[in-house]
Amino acid sequence: MEGFPPRSTREAAVPGVREARRRARALPPTGLSGRAAGRARLAGAVKKVQSGQSWAGSTALAARLRAVGDLAAGAQAPVLKDGVPVYGGALVDAVKRFQERHALEADGVIGPGTIAR
Repeated sequence: MEGFPPRSTREAAVPGVREARRRARALPPTGLSGRAAGRARLAGAVKKVQSGQSWAGSTALAARLRAVGDLAAGAQAPVLKDGVPVYGGALVDAVKRFQERHALEADGVIGPGTIAR
């Protein structure tokens, strides 16, 4: 497009963008693409999910946040309670970082606004 620098130049201007894209492409395929794929992995988040709640989407959310760099690669996996991952700890902090980057209220609560991003 006229007036825009080449994609490689834009990527170079934002630290970590290439690495985040590489990690995101490494996520398992869902048969969907782009945002639809991410939302599909986080299905079940139509209600609000707060720290300490059991939520089956916690593991998929952790993978996605690792891929975009909001959750450290060595962060502990979500704890299981009755076989269901619990949303808490480092995962809540990573969601807050994600929300802050996307100009959302950084409260760590997962709702429709957070999933839409």
